[in-house]
Amino acid sequence: MPPPVPSKESVETLSALELAEQMTFIDHQIFAAIRSEEFLKTAWTKADKQVKAANILLITKRFNDMSRLVVSEVIRGLCVPYRVTVIEKWVAVADICRCLHNFNGVLQVCAAFQNSSVFRLKKTWEKVSKTTRQTLDKLQSLVSSDGRFRNLRDALHRCDPPCIPYLGMYLTDLSFIEEGTPNFTDDGLLNFSKMRMIAHVIREIRHFQQTPYKIEHSAKVTSYLLDPSRLMSDDDLYRQSLELEPRRATLTPASAPSLAMLTSLQGAAAHLHQHRLENKHEQDKVEQEKLYHNKPESDKSEHGKHERDKDKDDKLETEKIEDVKSDLVKLESDKLERGRLEHGGTLEQEKLEHEKLEQNTFQSHKQNYPTNTTTKCFNELDQVAHQNELLSKSSLEDKSELFDLNESQSGQHYGILKGRASNETTVPSPSSESS
Repeated sequence: MPPPVPSKESVETLSALELAEQMTFIDHQIFAAIRSEEFLKTAWTKADKQVKAANILLITKRFNDMSRLVVSEVIRGLCVPYRVTVIEKWVAVADICRCLHNFNGVLQVCAAFQNSSVFRLKKTWEKVSKTTRQTLDKLQSLVSSDGRFRNLRDALHRCDPPCIPYLGMYLTDLSFIEEGTPNFTDDGLLNFSKMRMIAHVIREIRHFQQTPYKIEHSAKVTSYLLDPSRLMSDDDLYRQSLELEPRRATLTPASAPSLAMLTSLQGAAAHLHQHRLENKHEQDKVEQEKLYHNKPESDKSEHGKHERDKDKDDKLETEKIEDVKSDLVKLESDKLERGRLEHGGTLEQEKLEHEKLEQNTFQSHKQNYPTNTTTKCFNELDQVAHQNELLSKSSLEDKSELFDLNESQSGQHYGILKGRASNETTVPSPSSESS
C-alpha cells in the first residue's frame, strides 16, 4: 500500500544496496501471493481480470511504477552531472538485484533506460563512465527478449531459490499454449498434452514462490519506493526531457519552404544549367566556323589535297615494303635449299646461278620501287654481290670452306637487310620529305 505521507527520502540519501534489497522485498511479497488459478485460461486478459488475476495485475502495475520512478528521478535532474550520478546509482541497484536473483528488478531498471525520455539524452549518456556503460550492457543482454528470453531462461535454470523471475516471460508461454493448442483431440478426448505443458510452467513458477528472502523490511526505503507523488506522467517526462536537451535546430513551419516551392526551385535550377550548356555548345561551334572561314581558299584546298596525298603515299609505301620483305624471305629460302642439295650440278655452277638470280631480282626491284630507303638497301646488296664475285674468282682449295664462308656472310647481310626493311614502316612519305 502507498504511504499516506510523501517520503522525505530521495535517491541521493539512500544507498544502492538499500534500494535493491527493498525492491526485492516488495517484489517477492507480491510474486509469492499469486495463486496458481490466476495462470489458467489467460485470466489476466479477460474482462473479470480484477477478480480472477488480481495479483498478476498488481505485480504488473508494480513493474511499471518502478520503471517510471527511475525515469522520473533521472529527468528531475536539471544539470548533466546530477543526471549522470542518478543513472550510475540505478545501474548499481540493478546489478545488486542481479546478485540477489531478482531478475524482475533488473528488468525494471533496464526498461527505464530504454524509455524515450531518458534514451534521447545524448549529452548525459556521453558523460556516463565506461564501467557503468559496460555493466548496463551486460544487464540488458541478460534480460533481452531475443530467442524468447534465452539468456534469462539459462540464468534461471542455473540459479537456486530464492529468486524472482520476470513474470511476463511465463505469461507469454502460457498464452501460446492456450491459443495454439486445442483443449480436445480429434477423437473428442481431453488434450492431456496441453494440460501437462501448462502444469510444467506453473510448477516452475511455484518453485520460485516457495523460498522467501531473508531481508528485513525498511520503512523509510519502502515509503520512498511506493510514493506515487514522485512519479511523473509520460507527457511531463518528455516535455522536461526536451527542455533539458533540446532537439537540433530545425526550420520552423513558418520559415521552412513548402514542397511545391522546393520542386519549382529544383526545376528552375536544372533548366538554367541545361540552357548554359546549350549556349556554350553554340559558342564553341561558332568559334570553330569562324576559324575555318577566316582561312584563305587556297589554304583550305591545299590542306585537303595534302592530306589525301599523304594517305595515298603511306598506303603505297606500305605495299612496297611488304613486297620487298616477301621477296627477300623467298630468296633466302631458295638459297638455303640449294645449299643443302648434294646433286644436280657442281657447287660452282649453283653459286653462279644464285648470284645471277640475286642480281636480276635486285635490278627489277630497283626499277619498280625507286624510293630513297629501298635504294639504300639495294646498294648494300650490290656491294654484297660484288664481294661474292671477288670471292668466286679467288682460288679456294676446299669447296666446303667456300660454301660455309658464303653461307655465313649471306646470313649476316640478310639480317641487316631484314632489319632495314622492318624499319621502313616509320619512314616518312616522299611528299612529307619534300615538304
